Amino acid sequence: MAVILARILCGALMLASGAAIAAEQSAPSGTTVDRHITADGRERGYRLHLPPMAGGNEPRPLVLVFHGGGGDPASAERLTRFSELADRAGFVVVYPEGVGKNWNDGREHAYAGAFRDAVDDVAFVSALIDALAGELALDPRRIY
Repeated sequence: MAVILARILCGALMLASGAAIAAEQSAPSGTTVDRHITADGRERGYRLHLPPMAGGNEPRPLVLVFHGGGGDPASAERLTRFSELADRAGFVVVYPEGVGKNWNDGREHAYAGAFRDAVDDVAFVSALIDALAGELALDPRRIY
């Protein structure tokens, strides 16, 4: 598991090649919106929450919150309450969506579509970070 997490973190900081951002407007600060990007040839969803005044020039931390198996971004937001914390602390939070409500996290379970379809979640997270960094003032040293 530590190797998988290291791959995700290292991969997330690398530039993702071939990532296409869906043409969408930025979310108003203090709100959560559902969005999509295309990464590794697959359209993927995520929820983005911007704290109040997040549109300023001050680089902000980015926190990625991953849902558990069988979950989704909306339930992760509701259960963790990271959006409320983000509003108080001033960081941007994003809730990526796994394929078929699962991640290809190294567990070889045939029932998990992400494993069965060899989904590249590292490419998705990399593309997501790159897309957000291209439109928001993020502090690249504070991506969690």
